[in-house]
Amino acid sequence: MLPWQALFSAAVGQDSPFTQNVNLDTVEEQAVTYEFAAGSFEGTLVWDTSFEGARPIVVVFHDADGPDAFELWVAQRLANAGYAAFVADLWGADVASGSELSREEQDAAIESLVDDPTEWLGRVQAALDAATGQDASVVDPESVASIGYGFGGATVLELARSGADVLAVAAVHPTTLTAVGPAGASFEGRVLVVVGDGQEDVASADIFEFEDELRALGAVWEVIRLAKAKQAFTLPTADDFDVVSDIRTWHAVTEFLQQVFDPDLIEYLDDPFSVTGVDDSTLTSMDFEYMEGDVLLRGFVSYPADAQEQLPVMLIIPDWDGIGDYEKWRTKLVAMEGYVGFTADIYGANVTQGPSLPIDERRALTSSFFTPVTLFRSRMAAALAALKSDALSPVADASKVVAIGYCFGGRGVGELMRDEPEGVIGVGSFHGGDMTTMGSVAQECNNIATAVFNGANDWVTDEQIDEFIAEMNAASVNWEWHNYGGTVHSFTNPEVPRDGEGNAYNPVADLRSWESVKAFMETLISEGNPYVACPESRR
Repeated sequence: MLPWQALFSAAVGQDSPFTQNVNLDTVEEQAVTYEFAAGSFEGTLVWDTSFEGARPIVVVFHDADGPDAFELWVAQRLANAGYAAFVADLWGADVASGSELSREEQDAAIESLVDDPTEWLGRVQAALDAATGQDASVVDPESVASIGYGFGGATVLELARSGADVLAVAAVHPTTLTAVGPAGASFEGRVLVVVGDGQEDVASADIFEFEDELRALGAVWEVIRLAKAKQAFTLPTADDFDVVSDIRTWHAVTEFLQQVFDPDLIEYLDDPFSVTGVDDSTLTSMDFEYMEGDVLLRGFVSYPADAQEQLPVMLIIPDWDGIGDYEKWRTKLVAMEGYVGFTADIYGANVTQGPSLPIDERRALTSSFFTPVTLFRSRMAAALAALKSDALSPVADASKVVAIGYCFGGRGVGELMRDEPEGVIGVGSFHGGDMTTMGSVAQECNNIATAVFNGANDWVTDEQIDEFIAEMNAASVNWEWHNYGGTVHSFTNPEVPRDGEGNAYNPVADLRSWESVKAFMETLISEGNPYVACPESRR
């Protein structure tokens, strides 16, 4: 049973969800009383004894019902990941928490802090001071991040707005994105925000306005929007719990923390072609010819050389210069994950493809595939058919295909999703630009999960994002949209200079999006794939 399956079972009553995905055998907990103004507060320090030495600390800020079993469970899981975790107390040691705190009492506690931002931030800083002042053999006071859920999410955003000296903040289903206290300070850390499209108090316009604020704040930021997810989508005991959104959020947060506390993970992308782990001696890689009607196509395939059975497939649709060294590198990266990587040829074997393809010829080619889009769709269908050929079918499982695309190909996989071809279970679009349809719209109950990875400074407009989301919602598509701050077009391609204005490689966004799409695929190919478009409830 996969971790998400155990949590799902517990969430529907087969076991306590707060005993899942955590190893308590090596976890230690210590109550920590601290003071602010006239109030006394009680936090909890959590760490895993199987790790030695001082480690980064993550301060966990609670939702409206105070610090309870959920926040403690989050802290325990963080401890298992090698961090110290500190569950902060915003309400006070004399206030009940969890089910003992009524909705009216929760609202009153929130209102008291929202009406007094100085008190709010004072309590937050007191919690940070208490967390970093713990045993130096366990806690590294120079490596501090914070994560908040619900009201705690709004809290960590206020923390960033105050210019606090923390490395990063992560806000999960924050109750609001609107500033309450003073804004305008610069924040040198990183910001991650995960919001649900079903959160009633967080409208699309609020997200766009908040992203403008983040641009002014100067932080390195990322905003993830998740389909259908409502206010408490990560809380297993809540009616709003959504297993897919919870899986994606936990992966996003833990990868985020890993990259914050270990910047070498990003720095190694200074020369990604040579250092990202491709070992050609373990792979079978080759050009692969196939047909679409009477047109010869030449794709590129790579898979583990020792493959003895059919493997899931990641189909890659190239950017507008066709198949070059970049696409072949991505194909090999896929194979190193234990899958079949197959880059489709969209233009045809008679076209000399790669960075040397003249710009004017690229424009003419892409235009011919966009207007109309039927030829583009048929070329992608030909690649899917090639997976069933005698040459590829022994290693390629054509029933488990996730298609990803870059730029021209990023928009292309959106059209593939709308076509709903057999065997395709998900698509991932990287800097695909305007994702609105060039042909027919997605039909009701479209079951192809869709992840979009977009540079927030690319040319996609807010109106185009809203139009795409409306189409996806009408079809019940399980979609997600990732916006990366300070990021323009071509952010995944190391062949593109970093200092370009309209096109620039961004190693942070590259690593974030690549790790995300790998986790996306891992869940999609798992037994009992939880991505189900209809019925609307995925539980």
